[in-house]
Amino acid sequence: SDRAATWRQRLVIASGAALAGGLAASALGYREVGGRKLLASAIAGGLYPARRAISAIRSRTVDINVLMVIAVAGALAIGEWGEAASVVFLFAIAQWLEVRTMERARQAIRALIDLAPQEALVKRHGHEHRVKVDEVAVGEEIIIRPGDKIPLDGTVVAGQSDVNEAPITGESLPVDKAPGHAIYAGTINGRGALEIRITRLRRDTRLARIIHLVEAAQAQRAPVQTFVDRFARTYTPAVIA
Repeated sequence: SDRAATWRQRLVIASGAALAGGLAASALGYREVGGRKLLASAIAGGLYPARRAISAIRSRTVDINVLMVIAVAGALAIGEWGEAASVVFLFAIAQWLEVRTMERARQAIRALIDLAPQEALVKRHGHEHRVKVDEVAVGEEIIIRPGDKIPLDGTVVAGQSDVNEAPITGESLPVDKAPGHAIYAGTINGRGALEIRITRLRRDTRLARIIHLVEAAQAQRAPVQTFVDRFARTYTPAVIA
């Protein structure tokens, strides 16, 4: 959640600030003050890795978080507080960057979903009805007023207008649309009114396919990441031993 991400960011910043302060104080000869700051840095940066390590142990697995917690605890136990704080701070930054990357991918998906409106103005039996997009059937005609977003893929049957297709195709200039031309969900109508005959349901639109591809790309793991995970299953217990 956004709240959890904010707290993680604050902990990383606090860990970095305490690390810098601790190293500076130790260099100036204030070892006691520096030690307290380094300990605070290690604690702030190690909270999330420690939570993940506990979850891993409960599921009877040993991952990098467990290894990191053991390393930091060992460094603190032998009095190497600077090393402990430095390692856990760098590890916390790496995890925070990973979370930020995933959150940006989720925001991109949400932005794609928001491109298409949730309702459409359908022409039924000579009257206009505003209905949910999911209730519109293939072959029905919808009315697109000037400035409206296109809710579904279809073909223009009446009217002429310029349509901004940049959200879908990246085309920088508006595209002129006339009867017989294809039109896509998520694009933005210009100055003219259009009547469109629907050719695809919401789940089959070009925008829906783009969203599906983005989600699949986010979920798919890179080959090197899969290899590292397999390697870590042997490497991490060996290092601990």
